[in-house]
Amino acid sequence: MVKQPIPLSPNEVRVLARCPLHYHFLRQSPTPAQTLMDRLVREAVQDLHAAGGPARLPLADCLKRIDRHPEAQAIIKRYYQRLEQDWPDLIAGNETMQLKISIAGVSLLLQATIDRLDKTSDGGILAILFRTGDGPVPTPADLRRDHAMTIHHVLVAATYPLKRPIRLQEWWLQTDQAVTIELSEEEYRYNLSDLREPVQALARGEVMARPGLHCDKCPFKHRGCPVYAGESATQIEADDFVPPPPRGKIHPRKWIFKI
Repeated sequence: MVKQPIPLSPNEVRVLARCPLHYHFLRQSPTPAQTLMDRLVREAVQDLHAAGGPARLPLADCLKRIDRHPEAQAIIKRYYQRLEQDWPDLIAGNETMQLKISIAGVSLLLQATIDRLDKTSDGGILAILFRTGDGPVPTPADLRRDHAMTIHHVLVAATYPLKRPIRLQEWWLQTDQAVTIELSEEEYRYNLSDLREPVQALARGEVMARPGLHCDKCPFKHRGCPVYAGESATQIEADDFVPPPPRGKIHPRKWIFKI
């Protein structure tokens, strides 16, 4: 049995919905180190927000701490210029949110930090999530199906109950591209329903493996996943006329594991 409420971040929810076994491995692994670019950019943006925006912190001062990192400087310079226009609409920056909910009788504690929250002209709220990588930038359809974005929606809706509609945006700072969505109630409920089976299994102390195309990008495919226990991470090219070795997958009925 897993202790409840089960704490879940948006990324953990994304992984749990895709493959609960991957989620289990992720929970047992050290937190990946933050990249230098991500840390520098986020710290500079947070300092700018905390100082009171461009009107109170000159651009030169904002760029000082990253003067040896031209790529980060370029990102912050663009962000600073954009913030000069957007500052009147900014509600909060780097806001941490928590919410306890129940799905299929299982208590969950959702928690996340939203990089920026802006008011919109129609009385709603725009939750902005910064991305410091170089892509690929997702499509709106990708984000609508993304369980992590649904969790961000849940948290913003609970924290700001009088702000409607709720829009979510991924802002890719390196390429200065933004993708904005507004989830319908049907999409919102559908995405949350995908969590029913995985969280019920977690509550029983079980995780399921859900093999699929995502396995090719999974860091645990050849580092502990029993579904691919018979496969080697370095496949040798076979002769065209030699039948390939049998795939090392266990029977689907056994893809449930006790934790």
